[in-house]
Amino acid sequence: MKNIFYKNGFTLTELMTVVIILGILMGIAGGSYRKATERSNFNEGLVAAHTIMEAVERYHAEHTTVTKPKIADLDVALAHQEAVTGDDYAVKTKYFTVTVKDGSVEAKRTNGKYVITVYPETFGTNRFEKDSCTGKSKTDFCISVGYTSCTSGVCVKP
Repeated sequence: MKNIFYKNGFTLTELMTVVIILGILMGIAGGSYRKATERSNFNEGLVAAHTIMEAVERYHAEHTTVTKPKIADLDVALAHQEAVTGDDYAVKTKYFTVTVKDGSVEAKRTNGKYVITVYPETFGTNRFEKDSCTGKSKTDFCISVGYTSCTSGVCVKP
């Protein structure tokens, strides 16, 4: 009888090569996944800020003397909305704290990475100002979501 050697598995070198390739692919995919997740979170803040600003504009149309209404006076509700203790002008969502300011609405990211500021279109001295994105340490994220003309850490929507 012949003694025939059959290869029944993979060598250590082949297995290590596969593991290294998978590690590289996961590293690339993980970074892309984090960026995509942060962009979707950014969109939540942008939509929340615009929704509150539109409600402020509707409120201002009925009450022309009030430019800074309380959140409870507005005719909107946000997804995952929670009250902010001690602040009648702010509301928390899942990832943002949205605050009604004098002449604008500000959505601040919970982890403090950036702040989105939305301005009114129908009233006030800030009327027709462009939305802005303010980064805490870098403006890279604001630029990656489409904001440009960055000066002093504040980027505006083109």
